[in-house]
Amino acid sequence: MASGIYAGDPYKMSIKNCFPRIKELEQQYGSLIKAMIKIRKQKKAEGKASGEKGGPAKVSAAPGGTLTSFFNGAQTLTDTIAARLGKHLHAGVSVYGITRENDSYQLFTSDHIYSTDIVIIATPAYATAEIVKDFDKKLSKALSDIPYPHVSVVCFGYRKEHVTHPLNGFGFLIPHVEERNILGSLWDSSIFPNRAADGHVLLRTMIGGARSPEMASFDNNKLINAVFDELNPILGLKGDPEMVRIFRWDKAIPQYILGHSRILEIINERTSAYRGLYLTGNSYRGIGINDCIENAYKLTDQILAGIQGP
Repeated sequence: MASGIYAGDPYKMSIKNCFPRIKELEQQYGSLIKAMIKIRKQKKAEGKASGEKGGPAKVSAAPGGTLTSFFNGAQTLTDTIAARLGKHLHAGVSVYGITRENDSYQLFTSDHIYSTDIVIIATPAYATAEIVKDFDKKLSKALSDIPYPHVSVVCFGYRKEHVTHPLNGFGFLIPHVEERNILGSLWDSSIFPNRAADGHVLLRTMIGGARSPEMASFDNNKLINAVFDELNPILGLKGDPEMVRIFRWDKAIPQYILGHSRILEIINERTSAYRGLYLTGNSYRGIGINDCIENAYKLTDQILAGIQGP
Protein backbone atom coordinates (compact mmCIF):
# COMPACT_ATOMS: atom_id res chain seq x y z
CA MET A 1 0.00 0.00 0.00
CA ALA A 2 2.79 2.41 0.93
CA SER A 3 4.80 1.63 -2.19
CA GLY A 4 1.75 1.98 -4.42
CA ILE A 5 0.31 5.19 -2.99
CA TYR A 6 3.57 7.05 -2.45
CA ALA A 7 5.83 5.21 -4.91
CA GLY A 8 8.03 5.08 -1.83
CA ASP A 9 10.20 2.81 0.29
CA PRO A 10 7.99 1.61 3.20
CA TYR A 11 11.08 0.97 5.35
CA LYS A 12 12.02 4.67 5.18
CA MET A 13 8.57 6.24 5.36
CA SER A 14 6.97 7.75 8.47
CA ILE A 15 3.71 5.98 9.29
CA LYS A 16 2.78 8.92 11.55
CA ASN A 17 2.83 11.28 8.56
CA CYS A 18 1.79 8.91 5.78
CA PHE A 19 -1.02 7.05 7.55
CA PRO A 20 -1.84 8.96 10.77
CA ARG A 21 -5.04 6.98 11.40
CA ILE A 22 -3.11 3.70 11.51
CA LYS A 23 -0.57 5.21 13.92
CA GLU A 24 -3.38 6.55 16.10
CA LEU A 25 -5.09 3.13 16.32
CA GLU A 26 -1.80 1.40 17.06
CA GLN A 27 -1.00 3.77 19.92
CA GLN A 28 -4.50 3.59 21.36
CA TYR A 29 -5.03 -0.18 21.21
CA GLY A 30 -1.50 -1.61 21.12
CA SER A 31 -1.70 -2.96 17.58
CA LEU A 32 -3.75 -2.48 14.42
CA ILE A 33 -5.31 -5.96 14.65
CA LYS A 34 -6.35 -5.41 18.27
CA ALA A 35 -7.83 -2.05 17.24
CA MET A 36 -9.92 -3.66 14.48
CA ILE A 37 -11.25 -6.36 16.81
CA LYS A 38 -12.14 -3.97 19.64
CA ILE A 39 -13.73 -1.35 17.37
CA ARG A 40 -15.76 -4.05 15.63
CA LYS A 41 -17.03 -5.29 19.00
CA GLN A 42 -17.88 -1.72 20.03
CA LYS A 43 -19.82 -1.10 16.84
CA LYS A 44 -21.64 -4.40 17.22
CA ALA A 45 -22.64 -3.50 20.79
CA GLU A 46 -23.74 -0.02 19.71
CA GLY A 47 -25.81 -1.55 16.91
CA LYS A 48 -27.61 -3.89 19.32
CA ALA A 49 -28.26 -1.04 21.77
CA SER A 50 -29.80 1.10 19.04
CA GLY A 51 -31.79 -1.80 17.59
CA GLU A 52 -30.05 -1.71 14.20
CA LYS A 53 -30.53 -4.77 12.02
CA GLY A 54 -27.82 -6.49 10.05
CA GLY A 55 -24.26 -7.43 10.90
CA PRO A 56 -21.64 -5.23 12.55
CA ALA A 57 -20.34 -2.30 10.57
CA LYS A 58 -17.18 -2.79 8.56
CA VAL A 59 -14.07 -1.47 10.31
CA SER A 60 -11.15 -0.04 8.36
CA ALA A 61 -8.09 2.09 9.00
CA ALA A 62 -8.14 3.22 5.38
CA PRO A 63 -9.99 6.34 4.20
CA GLY A 64 -13.69 5.85 3.50
CA GLY A 65 -15.70 6.76 0.42
CA THR A 66 -15.28 5.71 -3.19
CA LEU A 67 -12.90 6.67 -5.97
CA THR A 68 -14.31 9.75 -7.66
CA SER A 69 -13.35 11.97 -10.56
CA PHE A 70 -14.92 14.24 -13.17
CA PHE A 71 -16.37 13.05 -16.46
CA ASN A 72 -13.66 14.92 -18.38
CA GLY A 73 -10.89 14.20 -15.89
CA ALA A 74 -9.25 16.02 -12.98
CA GLN A 75 -8.36 18.95 -15.24
CA THR A 76 -12.02 19.96 -14.86
CA LEU A 77 -11.09 21.16 -11.37
CA THR A 78 -8.22 23.41 -12.47
CA ASP A 79 -10.10 24.65 -15.54
CA THR A 80 -13.04 25.69 -13.35
CA ILE A 81 -10.80 27.46 -10.85
CA ALA A 82 -9.05 29.28 -13.71
CA ALA A 83 -12.38 30.37 -15.16
CA ARG A 84 -13.54 31.67 -11.77
CA LEU A 85 -10.32 33.62 -11.25
CA GLY A 86 -10.45 35.13 -14.73
CA LYS A 87 -8.08 38.08 -15.17
CA HIS A 88 -6.70 37.58 -11.66
CA LEU A 89 -4.91 34.42 -12.81
CA HIS A 90 -1.51 34.85 -14.47
CA ALA A 91 -0.60 31.55 -16.11
CA GLY A 92 2.78 30.72 -17.61
CA VAL A 93 4.60 33.12 -15.27
CA SER A 94 7.81 32.14 -13.46
CA VAL A 95 8.35 33.22 -9.86
CA TYR A 96 11.98 33.98 -9.07
CA GLY A 97 11.80 34.99 -5.43
CA ILE A 98 10.32 37.17 -2.73
CA THR A 99 11.53 39.92 -0.41
CA ARG A 100 9.90 41.65 2.54
CA GLU A 101 9.88 45.29 3.57
CA ASN A 102 8.02 46.19 6.74
CA ASP A 103 4.71 44.28 6.44
CA SER A 104 4.68 44.09 2.64
CA TYR A 105 6.06 41.39 0.34
CA GLN A 106 7.53 41.87 -3.11
CA LEU A 107 7.01 38.96 -5.46
CA PHE A 108 9.48 38.86 -8.35
CA THR A 109 8.09 37.14 -11.45
CA SER A 110 8.90 36.94 -15.14
CA ASP A 111 6.30 39.58 -16.03
CA HIS A 112 6.06 41.93 -13.07
CA ILE A 113 7.00 42.74 -9.48
CA TYR A 114 3.96 42.40 -7.24
CA SER A 115 3.51 43.96 -3.81
CA THR A 116 1.13 42.27 -1.39
CA ASP A 117 0.37 41.78 2.29
CA ILE A 118 -0.21 38.03 2.00
CA VAL A 119 1.70 35.37 0.03
CA ILE A 120 0.45 31.79 -0.23
CA ILE A 121 2.95 29.44 -1.88
CA ALA A 122 1.33 26.19 -3.03
CA THR A 123 4.09 24.88 -5.31
CA PRO A 124 5.90 21.56 -4.68
CA ALA A 125 8.49 21.71 -1.88
CA TYR A 126 11.45 21.72 -4.27
CA ALA A 127 9.99 24.66 -6.23
CA THR A 128 9.12 26.54 -3.04
CA ALA A 129 12.71 25.99 -1.85
CA GLU A 130 13.96 27.82 -4.95
CA ILE A 131 11.51 30.70 -4.50
CA VAL A 132 12.56 31.33 -0.87
CA LYS A 133 16.27 30.46 -1.10
CA ASP A 134 17.41 34.10 -0.87
CA PHE A 135 14.58 35.01 1.49
CA ASP A 136 15.24 32.38 4.20
CA LYS A 137 18.03 29.86 3.69
CA LYS A 138 16.99 27.64 6.63
CA LEU A 139 13.44 27.42 5.31
CA SER A 140 14.75 26.61 1.83
CA LYS A 141 17.00 23.87 3.23
CA ALA A 142 14.12 22.24 5.12
CA LEU A 143 11.96 22.26 2.00
CA SER A 144 14.80 20.75 -0.04
CA ASP A 145 14.97 17.85 2.41
CA ILE A 146 11.60 16.53 1.22
CA PRO A 147 12.51 13.97 -1.49
CA TYR A 148 10.59 13.29 -4.71
CA PRO A 149 11.27 10.05 -6.62
CA HIS A 150 11.23 9.65 -10.39
CA VAL A 151 8.11 7.87 -11.71
CA SER A 152 6.98 7.12 -15.25
CA VAL A 153 3.37 6.34 -16.16
CA VAL A 154 2.72 4.08 -19.15
CA CYS A 155 -0.81 4.00 -20.58
CA PHE A 156 -2.01 1.14 -22.81
CA GLY A 157 -5.22 1.22 -24.82
CA TYR A 158 -6.70 -2.16 -25.85
CA ARG A 159 -9.89 -3.53 -27.32
CA LYS A 160 -11.82 -5.32 -24.58
CA GLU A 161 -11.67 -8.63 -26.39
CA HIS A 162 -7.87 -8.43 -26.45
CA VAL A 163 -7.66 -8.47 -22.64
CA THR A 164 -8.50 -11.86 -21.12
CA HIS A 165 -8.94 -10.54 -17.58
CA PRO A 166 -12.47 -9.17 -16.85
CA LEU A 167 -10.98 -6.04 -15.24
CA ASN A 168 -13.65 -5.95 -12.54
CA GLY A 169 -11.90 -3.71 -10.03
CA PHE A 170 -9.69 -0.64 -9.76
CA GLY A 171 -6.43 -2.42 -10.63
CA PHE A 172 -3.63 -3.71 -8.43
CA LEU A 173 -0.55 -2.66 -6.46
CA ILE A 174 2.55 -4.81 -6.23
CA PRO A 175 4.64 -5.20 -3.03
CA HIS A 176 8.37 -4.76 -3.50
CA VAL A 177 9.02 -8.30 -2.24
CA GLU A 178 7.53 -9.59 -5.52
CA GLU A 179 10.55 -8.06 -7.31
CA ARG A 180 8.46 -6.85 -10.23
CA ASN A 181 9.45 -4.00 -12.53
CA ILE A 182 6.20 -2.07 -11.97
CA LEU A 183 4.58 -0.49 -8.92
CA GLY A 184 1.05 -1.35 -10.00
CA SER A 185 -1.59 -0.74 -12.63
CA LEU A 186 -4.90 1.16 -12.55
CA TRP A 187 -7.74 0.16 -14.86
CA ASP A 188 -9.00 3.68 -15.51
CA SER A 189 -11.82 2.61 -17.80
CA SER A 190 -13.17 0.34 -15.04
CA ILE A 191 -13.02 3.08 -12.41
CA PHE A 192 -14.32 6.19 -14.19
CA PRO A 193 -16.57 6.91 -17.18
CA ASN A 194 -15.29 8.51 -20.39
CA ARG A 195 -11.76 7.12 -20.08
CA ALA A 196 -11.82 4.92 -23.18
CA ALA A 197 -13.85 4.60 -26.35
CA ASP A 198 -16.68 2.07 -26.48
CA GLY A 199 -15.34 -1.46 -26.63
CA HIS A 200 -11.91 -0.37 -25.38
CA VAL A 201 -10.07 -0.30 -22.06
CA LEU A 202 -7.39 1.98 -20.63
CA LEU A 203 -4.62 0.54 -18.43
CA ARG A 204 -2.38 3.00 -16.57
CA THR A 205 0.80 1.51 -15.10
CA MET A 206 3.39 3.10 -12.81
CA ILE A 207 7.09 2.25 -12.90
CA GLY A 208 10.06 3.57 -10.91
CA GLY A 209 9.62 5.20 -7.51
CA ALA A 210 11.91 5.55 -4.52
CA ARG A 211 13.19 1.96 -4.58
CA SER A 212 13.75 1.66 -8.34
CA PRO A 213 14.06 5.22 -9.74
CA GLU A 214 16.37 4.04 -12.52
CA MET A 215 13.53 2.06 -14.12
CA ALA A 216 11.56 5.26 -14.67
CA SER A 217 14.46 6.50 -16.81
CA PHE A 218 14.25 3.64 -19.31
CA ASP A 219 13.90 4.79 -22.92
CA ASN A 220 10.41 4.56 -24.43
CA ASN A 221 10.81 1.13 -26.01
CA LYS A 222 12.32 -0.38 -22.87
CA LEU A 223 9.53 1.12 -20.75
CA ILE A 224 6.82 -0.25 -23.04
CA ASN A 225 8.39 -3.71 -23.16
CA ALA A 226 8.89 -3.81 -19.38
CA VAL A 227 5.26 -2.89 -18.71
CA PHE A 228 3.92 -5.33 -21.33
CA ASP A 229 6.02 -8.18 -19.94
CA GLU A 230 4.62 -7.54 -16.45
CA LEU A 231 0.96 -7.07 -17.44
CA ASN A 232 0.72 -9.89 -19.95
CA PRO A 233 0.84 -12.87 -17.53
CA ILE A 234 -1.51 -11.07 -15.11
CA LEU A 235 -4.13 -9.74 -17.52
CA GLY A 236 -3.71 -11.98 -20.54
CA LEU A 237 -2.98 -9.41 -23.26
CA LYS A 238 -3.50 -10.47 -26.86
CA GLY A 239 -0.97 -8.63 -28.97
CA ASP A 240 0.37 -5.09 -28.78
CA PRO A 241 -1.73 -2.19 -27.47
CA GLU A 242 -3.55 -0.01 -29.98
CA MET A 243 -2.56 3.12 -28.08
CA VAL A 244 0.49 3.94 -25.95
CA ARG A 245 1.18 7.13 -24.01
CA ILE A 246 4.09 7.74 -21.66
CA PHE A 247 4.18 10.45 -18.99
CA ARG A 248 7.46 11.06 -17.15
CA TRP A 249 7.60 12.73 -13.75
CA ASP A 250 11.18 13.50 -12.70
CA LYS A 251 9.86 14.58 -9.30
CA ALA A 252 6.61 12.74 -8.79
CA ILE A 253 5.23 12.32 -5.26
CA PRO A 254 6.58 13.93 -2.06
CA GLN A 255 7.98 11.36 0.35
CA TYR A 256 7.07 11.63 4.02
CA ILE A 257 10.14 9.75 5.19
CA LEU A 258 11.33 9.29 8.80
CA GLY A 259 12.09 12.76 10.14
CA HIS A 260 9.28 14.44 8.19
CA SER A 261 7.75 15.73 11.44
CA ARG A 262 10.98 17.54 12.25
CA ILE A 263 11.00 19.08 8.77
CA LEU A 264 7.47 20.36 9.40
CA GLU A 265 8.55 21.80 12.74
CA ILE A 266 11.36 23.75 11.06
CA ILE A 267 9.02 24.99 8.34
CA ASN A 268 6.50 26.14 10.96
CA GLU A 269 9.22 27.83 13.03
CA ARG A 270 10.54 29.75 10.04
CA THR A 271 7.19 30.78 8.52
CA SER A 272 5.74 31.86 11.87
CA ALA A 273 8.33 34.63 11.91
CA TYR A 274 6.79 36.16 8.78
CA ARG A 275 3.29 37.50 9.17
CA GLY A 276 1.30 36.92 6.00
CA LEU A 277 3.50 34.14 4.53
CA TYR A 278 1.86 30.72 4.17
CA LEU A 279 2.89 27.41 2.58
CA THR A 280 0.41 24.77 1.48
CA GLY A 281 0.11 21.90 -0.99
CA ASN A 282 0.69 18.16 -0.86
CA SER A 283 4.30 18.36 0.31
CA TYR A 284 3.42 18.59 3.98
CA ARG A 285 0.30 16.96 5.44
CA GLY A 286 -1.31 14.67 2.88
CA ILE A 287 -0.61 13.99 -0.78
CA GLY A 288 -4.14 13.52 -2.14
CA ILE A 289 -6.64 16.01 -3.52
CA ASN A 290 -8.88 15.41 -0.49
CA ASP A 291 -5.98 16.29 1.82
CA CYS A 292 -5.20 19.44 -0.17
CA ILE A 293 -8.83 20.59 0.01
CA GLU A 294 -9.04 19.94 3.75
CA ASN A 295 -5.76 21.77 4.38
CA ALA A 296 -6.90 24.66 2.17
CA TYR A 297 -10.00 25.14 4.34
CA LYS A 298 -7.83 25.15 7.46
CA LEU A 299 -5.44 27.65 5.90
CA THR A 300 -8.34 29.90 4.87
CA ASP A 301 -9.60 29.96 8.46
CA GLN A 302 -6.08 30.73 9.68
CA ILE A 303 -5.66 33.63 7.25
CA LEU A 304 -9.08 35.09 8.01
CA ALA A 305 -8.38 34.88 11.75
CA GLY A 306 -5.11 36.75 11.18
CA ILE A 307 -6.84 39.47 9.16
CA GLN A 308 -9.68 39.91 11.60
CA GLY A 309 -7.39 39.84 14.63
CA PRO A 310 -8.17 38.53 18.13
